[in-house]
Amino acid sequence: MMPEKEIKAILEVGCGSGNYTYLLRKVFNDSRIWAMDISDNMVRIARQKLPDNKTEFVTADAETAELEGSFDLITSNAALHWIIDHIPVIEGIARSLKPSGMVLLQMGGKGNAALIFSLANHKCGNGKWSVYFKDFKIPYGFYGPEEYVGWLQQAGLTANRVELIPKDMVHRSKDDLAAWVRTTWLPYTQRIPAAMQDNYIEEIVDEYLGICPPDQNGCTHVQMYRLEVEATQK
Repeated sequence: MMPEKEIKAILEVGCGSGNYTYLLRKVFNDSRIWAMDISDNMVRIARQKLPDNKTEFVTADAETAELEGSFDLITSNAALHWIIDHIPVIEGIARSLKPSGMVLLQMGGKGNAALIFSLANHKCGNGKWSVYFKDFKIPYGFYGPEEYVGWLQQAGLTANRVELIPKDMVHRSKDDLAAWVRTTWLPYTQRIPAAMQDNYIEEIVDEYLGICPPDQNGCTHVQMYRLEVEATQK
């Protein structure tokens, strides 16, 4: 990575509520930061965390934003897996990068929470819950190095490191696992009427623990994968 003093302009793609933006500001105190998100509400929340004149929050779509050749560093943390087609985003990133610039991306990767993902998707088309998932489209794009290296090259970027990193997510109890499902898998749980959501979540958790039971301490485990990408202009 280039020295911090050479990073004058940073673009964050998918800033959400601004937590990662806050960390970027602490590391790159003298840099200009443009943080974008497609959600007006998230941008308003993020702007309240960093009301300084060096951080600009904008509502924009990463697939269509026109920011040619503007940034020394373009980064994204835990956001791009919400997009199915990553190619337009990567192409937009390449256009927005200065010739000597760098790309640092982290997102959910191929195989991320695969079993829970599979159980939730099965209910979309089968059984009593399927009525709530008519015309439902899977909202996540979980990809691996084999796809991403090619997409980077296609956009004119050099892949310096593209790595799928496993992580064992541990919850202390079945209830904690259910709470994670409730708050993380909102595209699924919010389809269910509020009075029935607990039953829906309980079914998924019970099915999951029937396959991957808690350990001897009662803790549950979910196999997660994070895709990390480092790239530069060719």
